Amino acid sequence: MIIKRIYMENLFSHRKTEISFDRGLTAIVGPNGAGKSSIIEAIFLALFDSGSQISHEILRTGRSKRGIVRIGANGALIILEFEVGGKLYRVRREYDADGGSLLHTLSEVIGDSERVLARGVSDVTKYISKILGAEDPRIFTSTIFSRQDMLSQILEMPPSERKSKILSLLGLKDLEEARDLARETANKAERILGELSSYEANLKRLREALARDREERQRLASVLEAEVRKVSELETRRDEIVSRLGVLERILEISREIETLERAERDVKDLENEIREVDARLGLLKSAGLDLEAVRKLSTAYRSSYECIKREEQLRKKIKFYEESIDRIRLEIYSEGIKRDLESLGID
Repeated sequence: MIIKRIYMENLFSHRKTEISFDRGLTAIVGPNGAGKSSIIEAIFLALFDSGSQISHEILRTGRSKRGIVRIGANGALIILEFEVGGKLYRVRREYDADGGSLLHTLSEVIGDSERVLARGVSDVTKYISKILGAEDPRIFTSTIFSRQDMLSQILEMPPSERKSKILSLLGLKDLEEARDLARETANKAERILGELSSYEANLKRLREALARDREERQRLASVLEAEVRKVSELETRRDEIVSRLGVLERILEISREIETLERAERDVKDLENEIREVDARLGLLKSAGLDLEAVRKLSTAYRSSYECIKREEQLRKKIKFYEESIDRIRLEIYSEGIKRDLESLGID
């Protein structure tokens, strides 16, 4: 906000006073009681009216509501022009002899004309607050206006109290607390970020360890799968060997029976030799005219030999049966690939 011009008529000690504030700095000088402070008070009165919070702060010097009108005058007038955002505004406030409000308007000055924006005490004050972006008029008392001796009191305060007072006057105490809270939050966030970074590093290590474990599990799974295949193959091989072992046991059993038959065959051959001898002896006896009893005994011996011959024929048939069985089993063994097992056992 830039104050451009103020006009005061019968306001405070001013009969008719007009001040234009040009570019640069403006200094208002004069002895005590000359009306310097009343100019500043008039600016705030024009902005926020005597009924506002700001005016109560300003007028705590002892002036009454009636005191804003110059003694002996029938009323007072104040006009203030100020610029905000490149726009020129004009506020006009009129009071009666008792300080009561009469006419209050706020206009935007456009060239030589005016556009009324608000009328009435309350509406004008609210609109000005909206333009200035300050809902609390105390901000202006803190930043622009200082009552007599107030500045010296602030300067004499201890640093901590002075800081708190200035922040309070500027309406920045909450902002200072918010800044402290923001600083604390930032420190906490930084600490959390540090912890998060540590957690991320730990998480990275855990993920790498997990990846290694996964690879190791895959490798072990492959090894286990290969071992399972080997076990399955060995079990199949074992079943084959067990099956072949049964065949081999049958062969061994038949071999033992063959050995028995071979022994019986040898016995038969011995009997055949005996029969031939008996036949020879019978022939000799017959040619020599041997008695009948001797011939009968020889005949009995002959019949015994004949029974042995019949037994021999039965044994020969049994031997032939076993030999055929052995040949059949051997054929099965060779067809199933057991020959190498037999060779390893020394069986032809």
